[in-house]
Amino acid sequence: MRTKLLVGLSIVASSGVLAFLYCCVGVPPTQEMAKFNPSSRSVVWDACSRANIDTIPFIEFPQTLRTALLAAEPLRSQYVQVARHSLCNSHRSPLRYTLDTYRVMQKLHLCFSAREIQTIYLNESYFGQDAIGIVRAARNLIHKDVKDLSLSDSALLVGLLRSPGKYSPSKYPDSAKARRNQILDLMAAQNLVSTQEAEQAKAEPLPTD
Repeated sequence: MRTKLLVGLSIVASSGVLAFLYCCVGVPPTQEMAKFNPSSRSVVWDACSRANIDTIPFIEFPQTLRTALLAAEPLRSQYVQVARHSLCNSHRSPLRYTLDTYRVMQKLHLCFSAREIQTIYLNESYFGQDAIGIVRAARNLIHKDVKDLSLSDSALLVGLLRSPGKYSPSKYPDSAKARRNQILDLMAAQNLVSTQEAEQAKAEPLPTD
């Protein structure tokens, strides 16, 4: 009986070690990602872009921005993008990159809540026109502070996440407007905003330089 118990404990311990090695060895530490989930406004150094980035806490995101992101980028997609960002400076084969992305995603699920992932994603993403992070994107592209973003502004900025170059409001205003309106329709379809609110936001002009 004692021998069986010792064997069982050994198996459990070995499984724990293997799980630790699988989840942690060879993937970026969570401290690097946690920098983009600040408790107050701060500036952090991003090893991926090699730039200083202005970051803000979740509480400073307007509801319009949160819902626009939720409509356009499901939570799983946000996890994927955060995981990929953390692997940006690696030299992995395509197969290893895919496997490590999955491993990082599992690690993220263990370490961060959904709202923390949303915060990290918005603070570290590239929006085009030298704007890394939502703070600089709002300032450079909308000419506002993040807290002052309207529904139309929020949908426009979230639309840039898929392809900042393709949907640039200054270079391709028609494409930017179409993408913004698509996100507004998604928000209405998911009952995140009313149809009337979506239509009013569609009627707003794009920001000018």
